[in-house]
Amino acid sequence: RRDACVDCGQDLPPPCAHTAMSSPSLDGGLLEGLLEKKPVSVLARSIGSTWRPRYIVLRAQSLEWHHGGDESGELQVLLLDARASQVRAAGDAGDDAERCLTVSGTVRGQPVCLVLRCSDASERDAWVRAVCRCIESLK
Repeated sequence: RRDACVDCGQDLPPPCAHTAMSSPSLDGGLLEGLLEKKPVSVLARSIGSTWRPRYIVLRAQSLEWHHGGDESGELQVLLLDARASQVRAAGDAGDDAERCLTVSGTVRGQPVCLVLRCSDASERDAWVRAVCRCIESLK
């Protein structure tokens, strides 16, 4: 039997042998790596903005990345909350469901759903499992 999320009862993916990458500016995360991020704003999505590579770092209470994709860009932080945050192994309609995950949280006090695309399903499963554990640890 697979582990289930205590909050929503969703089956969690099994652990995998994902090896986290390191970054000189965002090191020290629980899980980190180069993923593709969909634009957060509805306006950017509606005008056809595409996936962009971002170095994502999972910390105990947040996901972090640099706007613009390099270290010179503004640091963006999605805060995780025990009551409001969720993670699911899927993206928006039309996204590659096998490789996508969606994480809800807040950026600058506003609710945001962050859609990320991994290189494969096992990497996505590792991220879903790790984010779910972070959310559960906040309770």
